Amino acid sequence: MAEQTDLNEADIYVAGRFEMVRVIRDAFHAQGLPLSQLYGDALAFI
Repeated sequence: MAEQTDLNEADIYVAGRFEMVRVIRDAFHAQGLPLSQLYGDALAFI
């Protein structure tokens, strides 16, 4: 995230424990990533 400041056009795929995915979701969204561009199985459960 330190190297990528503009996440508006990024698609992010994440896998891992629910706790980790939650932290990633919140951090990337705070950097400007639209949640519709974040993908992962765990996202349906958190």
